[in-house]
Amino acid sequence: MEWRIGRLPGLGHDSRWSIAGALASGILAAGLRSVTNDLPRIVAFVIVMGPAVLVYLAITATTGVTEARLLLGRGRRLLRV
Repeated sequence: MEWRIGRLPGLGHDSRWSIAGALASGILAAGLRSVTNDLPRIVAFVIVMGPAVLVYLAITATTGVTEARLLLGRGRRLLRV
């Protein structure tokens, strides 16, 4: 495949942890979605996406992903925490 699409760039520190956060939150979202089939779609969306987003932000901010730390910093400034 490399001869067709070219060499893929190496993953940096941020990319590796972003992928790990995405995998963890994806697994959590799939598990939560499997138990919310009987709920209305909007309620299921909130129940699935809320924890998945929080897990992603927790993993990426804890591991030092720049964008996650900046996003949480903005959120803290808005809330004055």
